[in-house]
Amino acid sequence: MKELIRRTPLYRPLHNYRAKIEIKKWEEAGKPIPAPTYYKQLVIKDLSRKSSLTTFVETGTYKGYMIQGLLPYFKKLYSIEIYQPLYEKAKKLFANQSKVNLILGDSADKIPELMNQLEESALFWLDGHYSGEGTGTATEHSPIMQELKPIFEHTIKNHVLLIDDARFFNGKDGYPTIEELEKFTKENSHYSHFSVKDDLILIQT
Repeated sequence: MKELIRRTPLYRPLHNYRAKIEIKKWEEAGKPIPAPTYYKQLVIKDLSRKSSLTTFVETGTYKGYMIQGLLPYFKKLYSIEIYQPLYEKAKKLFANQSKVNLILGDSADKIPELMNQLEESALFWLDGHYSGEGTGTATEHSPIMQELKPIFEHTIKNHVLLIDDARFFNGKDGYPTIEELEKFTKENSHYSHFSVKDDLILIQT
């Protein structure tokens, strides 16, 4: 039933109503980690508005919740998914959305290819990591360092980057520590802003 609703005009008003309720509950509970997806979408929409960004790039499609929630706010949306069953489901879900570009493969390999296509600043949502049964992984649970390098080297220098699940950045399974990630950012890019809030890492100029 949920999948059917996601393909109908009913989805948008129901999504917005549910978002308000879930965010309010989360705030009243003291903002426990992780934050609800609706809140993350709100952060992304706010950043895109402030920076006038119309291109969205995601690693880790999962069930397509992020892309679907952001459809009205971007002109182009790219999502990279390593796990083929999730990729195939997303293809069906977004079959009629020409502005959604789904990419199958390891984001460590696909991000460099995608950077060659981008002609304007983009908002990157880096969430491509192993999350247990029903998700995929490459040699490491997190490809974050391989994802960041081509973004930092890109000719466009004012992308906005959001990295999900800051709590996992503990130096294990391909995750650097927060301190190592900040050091890498400052030594390998011109991006001067690095902050962590509500389990989200924000990198921007």
